[in-house]
Amino acid sequence: MSINFLYFLLQGEINILKYSTVEEDNIFLTSFNQPTLFGEMRAFTNEPRSATAIAGQNGATILIFSIR
Repeated sequence: MSINFLYFLLQGEINILKYSTVEEDNIFLTSFNQPTLFGEMRAFTNEPRSATAIAGQNGATILIFSIR
């Protein structure tokens, strides 16, 4: 059984990045401010994650749900 995670941003900012093999670096895609839900595509489709989420400059408080 695979465990997936769903994330809820309670406070702060999350930046979404994707690795580019052409640039050989992470490319900024977008940012989210609270409150917002993210990570839902992986949780519902079971496809591999296609991007990375990192906290913004002032950090972030995230609630993590595990979905079985």
